[in-house]
Amino acid sequence: MLNQRVVLLVTVLFISDAAYAAAQTRPDVAHQYARYLSALHESDLRSSTDTGEVYRVLWLRSFHEAVSVRISRSGEGYFAITVQGSRRDSTKVPSRSWDLLHMRNAMRDFWTTEPTPLPNGAIGVDGARWILEGRHGRQYHVVDWWSPQESAESVEGAYRRLFLEILSLGTVCVAPDAVY
Repeated sequence: MLNQRVVLLVTVLFISDAAYAAAQTRPDVAHQYARYLSALHESDLRSSTDTGEVYRVLWLRSFHEAVSVRISRSGEGYFAITVQGSRRDSTKVPSRSWDLLHMRNAMRDFWTTEPTPLPNGAIGVDGARWILEGRHGRQYHVVDWWSPQESAESVEGAYRRLFLEILSLGTVCVAPDAVY
């Protein structure tokens, strides 16, 4: 029985570079991560009929609970909905924070950002999925990256900083050693 579980785990975790690249750009986050979104009581942004501006980070870490922070504009106000484990809360986001977020190059570039696949032969085991979705009017985009690394000049580093900034707009409780 244990050997069957190990084989199943290895089978699920192994993904070819081409398949990984295809999964990275696949826009159906609701299907791919349905069990996490359902557990967090989060809706499918891709098929939403809301035409407002909304962004959601979905952080799926190997050794910690799933986290979601959804920020949106509603009328003249801005709000963050944070879901972490069984905790769900809403906070008002200062308009200055919303404006600063939109001034970031990474936010402007988000709509065309494509992640870099893992190197040939590599698989993601100890790390995290960093998924950022955006919807503005009828436009929808998603970037799904495996444990993006910090670097000053790279797209990957800019994406990581943007993701963490959106997380900080919510009420996420994360120890510094739990960011991976």
